[in-house]
Amino acid sequence: MTGITAVRKLGEFEYDISALRFEIQRRHVFALALHGATPERRASQEDHDGEQEPTRFECFSTPLQAAHVLQSGQGALVGRLLD
Repeated sequence: MTGITAVRKLGEFEYDISALRFEIQRRHVFALALHGATPERRASQEDHDGEQEPTRFECFSTPLQAAHVLQSGQGALVGRLLD
């Protein structure tokens, strides 16, 4: 059990990430509810196709008012949380 449940889908959009690699990403964005205590930071990774080394990163919370500045369009639909 992750302690996270999806509350509602905020939308989906395409993002051109060609500045990093030639790729158009189809992104699905959900509002989530947390149940119980969550760590301030946690390690995660993107495993890709299993042929290359995983991309490791650290997840952490940011105030909703600052979420629009997230990297690579990750905050694109944050305004819908206020609907």
